Amino acid sequence: FKTMLDPRTGTLHDPVPQGTIQIKDGAATYGGLPSGLSDINGSLAFTRDRIHIEQLTARSGGGNLDLKGDLTNYNQQFNFDLTAVGKDVRLRYPPGVSSTANAELHWRGSRAASMISGDILVNKLSVTPGFDFGSYLERSRQSASITPANSPLYNVKLDIAVQTAPELQMKTAVARLSGDADLRLR
Repeated sequence: FKTMLDPRTGTLHDPVPQGTIQIKDGAATYGGLPSGLSDINGSLAFTRDRIHIEQLTARSGGGNLDLKGDLTNYNQQFNFDLTAVGKDVRLRYPPGVSSTANAELHWRGSRAASMISGDILVNKLSVTPGFDFGSYLERSRQSASITPANSPLYNVKLDIAVQTAPELQMKTAVARLSGDADLRLR
């Protein structure tokens, strides 16, 4: 990280931070997510009540991500308007399934209420030998739980269109399938 501050704004007792943050060759991972970010490069401009992503690129799952948007603080209420555009990003989830997709997702709102919307186009899909989709669905149904009301995810709504490329090929140990999918996650 490289930070540049302008010390000429505000007073000693009431400083007004203003500057930019440069990120070069950064990386980020989170234990709950199947893919991390690498080769993070870009710049963020900030003031007392706003962070603006001027340019931020990264690699994830072998593909490229472009991030942009704003985070603001007004009356101690954080609001955000973020966009992520991914190209040829591979996701290995659930375990045993690998998909590659292009996506454009928007996350707008605040901690109190937000929405993730956008489009995902799955270009490739493969299943490892021995993966049992029926067993996976059964385990998912048994472990499904309601998000606790105090979780930050409780107030996030979804409106995401998920489609596959025409005549998407899927290979498994026992079959080779071809078809199209058009889903709406809400």
